Amino acid sequence: MTDPPCDDCSLLLAGSGLARVVWPERETDGSWRPVDRLIGPDQPIGGHYS
Repeated sequence: MTDPPCDDCSLLLAGSGLARVVWPERETDGSWRPVDRLIGPDQPIGGHYS
């Protein structure tokens, strides 16, 4: 993914059967780091579900 998932996308991803999602996140020093999250019905990942 290119951005953290919104609430609606998080729900769709959780029900999709995917095991994990990765997106970039900018650090305070301007560098980028990967955010790697396991997903599933009991592990929502984005928005207010984080």
